[in-house]
Amino acid sequence: MKEYWTMLASLMGALAFLQGVLHAVFPAELRAALARLLGRLTRAFSPYCYFDVTETDGMSNNEIYDAVQLYLSSTAAPASGARLSLTRPHNATSFTFGLAASDRVVDAFRGAARGYLLYGPPGTGKSSMIAAMANFLGYDVYDLELTEVSSNAELRKLLMKTTSKSIIVIEDIDCSVDLTNRAALPPAPKPRSTLDGAIDQDVGAASGRSITLSGLLNFTDGLWSCCGSERIFVFTTNHIEKLDPALLRSGRMDMHVFMSYCTFPALKILLKNYLCLEDSADDGAEVMRGLEEWIEAAEITPADVSEVLIKNRRNGKERAMEELLEVLKARAEKRRLDGGKVAAAAAPRDNDEEEEEKRALESPKEGKGPAGKNSCGDGQDEETDAKKQL
Repeated sequence: MKEYWTMLASLMGALAFLQGVLHAVFPAELRAALARLLGRLTRAFSPYCYFDVTETDGMSNNEIYDAVQLYLSSTAAPASGARLSLTRPHNATSFTFGLAASDRVVDAFRGAARGYLLYGPPGTGKSSMIAAMANFLGYDVYDLELTEVSSNAELRKLLMKTTSKSIIVIEDIDCSVDLTNRAALPPAPKPRSTLDGAIDQDVGAASGRSITLSGLLNFTDGLWSCCGSERIFVFTTNHIEKLDPALLRSGRMDMHVFMSYCTFPALKILLKNYLCLEDSADDGAEVMRGLEEWIEAAEITPADVSEVLIKNRRNGKERAMEELLEVLKARAEKRRLDGGKVAAAAAPRDNDEEEEEKRALESPKEGKGPAGKNSCGDGQDEETDAKKQL
């Protein structure tokens, strides 16, 4: 009896070793794929196809139920066969196939954001964000240059040619073209001819550019937005205050993402990516405290931080961090001096405005003095001389 227990223990140890080897060699995704493939092969070679014939079909009786009940038993079928629901309503000529009673289709729609507006200072990572979105979703990227589009019809043709599962990018929308069509615009100049009879091409080309804001918005969320699926529109701008209010109203853009200057959490990620510096590392703890102190006052972009780290990472981690700290201090000092100059320049302007207001208030009083009377008298004498001459 002892020998049997010894053999059983050895067998269990061998099975545990084989299980560990299989888990190490074959990942979970591969095992799940093999299990699904084995199930499909089993169902493909199975000679049976199972149908669930329910007694009722909604509110009406199923006529097939009484007929099938005479031939089929109520025993449960094995799970290896395909199981469907088979019904035929009253006075119907066709059969209806559906899911079994225990099966269901889950289609949960959580809402998809189709329009994004990325705004912030230059160098804060707006274009990098778009590239990361395309890489994560596996979408194609179309960079739409509005300055090369001459009309709304051409814009519609270009957008219709884009494929599904794509990201349509319009960078620097405030600098591309004048997209406002709310105010009354002056009439377009007519093409003028030169002395030799040639037509000025610049004026003709400028007058032919009739792209409007409504033409763009009709495709993003208007009537043309239903033509195509799984498209994402991304607008970028450095100055959100220059955009037309129609682009910023509620429901136009699903998400407004502000790309700010580099903060300390973002700085730690950059240090980890470029210098392989972990959060728990004790190297350069004092320099890290200095970076945390000066990062907000410097207002530096992630692009500038990356440039400093790339230039100095060959000299060592601490040297690169010290160089970055010096750059932050220099930028913060420059911002402080620039702010003082702006305040000093604004003070004389305020004084000049006050003096102009005082002069404007004193000017009516001066008109009522003796000089004012003489000027009025001179005007009357000139008027009488003119009447005599007539």
